[in-house]
Amino acid sequence: MLKIYRLGDAAEILKRKQAIPPGVPAQVWGDVLEQSKVGLLRLPKFFWVDEETKMVLDGLGDPLKPLFAIDGEKIPIFSLKPPEGREGYPSETSVRVRVIAGHGIGVAWLQCDPGEARLLHEPSSPRDAFFFLKRVGFHATHLWRLFRSREDARWFVNTYSPEDPQASTWPDLLPADDFEDFLRRYRLP
Repeated sequence: MLKIYRLGDAAEILKRKQAIPPGVPAQVWGDVLEQSKVGLLRLPKFFWVDEETKMVLDGLGDPLKPLFAIDGEKIPIFSLKPPEGREGYPSETSVRVRVIAGHGIGVAWLQCDPGEARLLHEPSSPRDAFFFLKRVGFHATHLWRLFRSREDARWFVNTYSPEDPQASTWPDLLPADDFEDFLRRYRLP
């Protein structure tokens, strides 16, 4: 089981994130939809981390008390294309933590852009359902599309891949109707 923790105390998380030694892998993702305004800045109210990252953060002070954890393995990862061109493909853990931080319930890998290919969509902000993610140390950037609901996934499939029989099954394979439903179903005690 992949535990993904929701952490509060944003100031403490940001302080510890800055103290993580170089080269130590850590998946610290700010919640992209739930934010606070601090002066002119918008900062995440919450952070999402995997179990390994929580241990790293806990080693930098008193253990952090999570607000709750969820079963991250329930986030399905789909692919619009065959797996060619996946140089530097990010870890599934990294993808799933990023999807949860964006209030997603599933995600599709769309393409690898080594810098020359025309993108299907250019993400406009962290709140965008499209996002880039790559493995540290690699140049290839991967374009992803998270789904915040079954309805959202149906729209995406009908718009971008209406003739693909495999993609047409994605909405039915999502583990919940929307993010709130996902949290109700897969929140861990």
